[in-house]
Amino acid sequence: TAINCTIISNTASTSGGGLRNSTANNCIVWYNVAGADSNSYLGVLNYSCSPDLIHGVDGNITNAPALVDQPGGDYRLASGSPCIDTGTNGFVVGSTDLDGNPRILNGTVDMGAYEFIPKFDHYVALDGSHTAPYTNWAAAATNIQAAVDAAAEGETVHITNGTYLLTAEISVTAGVLIQSVNGPEFTIVDGGGSSRCFNLGSNACVISGFSITNGSSGSGGGIYCSDSTPVVTHCTISGNTASWAGGMYGGTANNCTISGNVATGSGGGGGMRYGTANNCLFSGNAATLAGGGGGMGGGGGGLRDCTANNCTISGNTTARDGGGMKNSIANNCIVWNNTAGTGGDDISSGTQNHTSSPDAVNGVGGNITNSPAFVDKDLSLIHI
Repeated sequence: TAINCTIISNTASTSGGGLRNSTANNCIVWYNVAGADSNSYLGVLNYSCSPDLIHGVDGNITNAPALVDQPGGDYRLASGSPCIDTGTNGFVVGSTDLDGNPRILNGTVDMGAYEFIPKFDHYVALDGSHTAPYTNWAAAATNIQAAVDAAAEGETVHITNGTYLLTAEISVTAGVLIQSVNGPEFTIVDGGGSSRCFNLGSNACVISGFSITNGSSGSGGGIYCSDSTPVVTHCTISGNTASWAGGMYGGTANNCTISGNVATGSGGGGGMRYGTANNCLFSGNAATLAGGGGGMGGGGGGLRDCTANNCTISGNTTARDGGGMKNSIANNCIVWNNTAGTGGDDISSGTQNHTSSPDAVNGVGGNITNSPAFVDKDLSLIHI
């Protein structure tokens, strides 16, 4: 007997790819394969979803279950699935589903192993009424952390214009999308010089469209990520300070401007450390440690221990080595006009492929040493 089970993508050589000589209540039995009776053979099904049934008899339905990603193995119910609220509560065993979510929402149990959890958008505005769970502009949260805490996995937090001055870092603990309405020019997250701006951990979250500034921390003054999973896109990360990675520690930055950040300690990486940057501009960042530093040694004014793809890295400085980048990989990049105190003005160690830099080897790996001919490097109009 199966109760609130999802029985999918199983096979049998003869009959009953999904189930045989069995009872199924509140189940989904679809996409199974057998020589005959692919989904059910000699089964008794009640309030279940399967093409091998008679629609409308014993509460059964024959509609396709509409799953989030059946080929990809995500068997949760998509919005609009015919299996939502079409089981019967009399068969329910236990109070939670396979994900640990409440088993009955909206009064009637769903068919299958997963209860459908509706997704909500959440809103932030400085003049909102701050009424949880902040699901419209009138009820918008007045601070970002409150709306982020209210957002569940897969939900979105919308933030409108303003300067959001922090007294503590914004901690993100779920795979949510946090996006501004009008972009970094109008939506500023300010660490106040005493707090990191964002701690994204290792969550599959996305931060989009902010100016992230004035953050301060031991590592990742603007943004801290514990691995490469979090994504920061279309942001300006500037004026942040840390011992390691003034701008961003870890994570993946896409289409960002990372400028004017400072790493003061042995970790180096004024703009970024231990991250991946795609289509980003690094300028005016600095790693300022001059002497000592133990085994770390600072360095990497723009980036250290990173991978940069299609980035422009110019006008960064370090008191040690690698004004542009240190111990990093550069693919399709321009690394020019950086300065270092002890060697490798633009690049100190690392790998370059199809990159323009005076510290690359001309003709090797598709690299060139010709000057990139910027429009105006001194006025930060770093366009070719």
